[in-house]
Amino acid sequence: LEFRRVLFRSQIREQSREYRRARGEAMQALAADSFDRSKVDAAFAEARRRADAMSATMQAAMIEASAQLSPEERKAFRERLAERERERRGPPRN
Repeated sequence: LEFRRVLFRSQIREQSREYRRARGEAMQALAADSFDRSKVDAAFAEARRRADAMSATMQAAMIEASAQLSPEERKAFRERLAERERERRGPPRN
């Protein structure tokens, strides 16, 4: 299990770098002096593809980890994930 955890972590880290790079390229294409709609569309499509791949890897890692947990541990895991999400989003906006 630890090997898989390390593998998933490594995979997610690499996919995150690839996503950020693709998103950066999309933003550069968006702001280019000469606007090329097909280039912008393709760049954003690549960023979406990278984000989807990263999301699939993270979900697979969560499933793999959850399969090893008791029901109580899965509930605690879910709460930790929810808390991290709340922290990332920050306070509610009015």
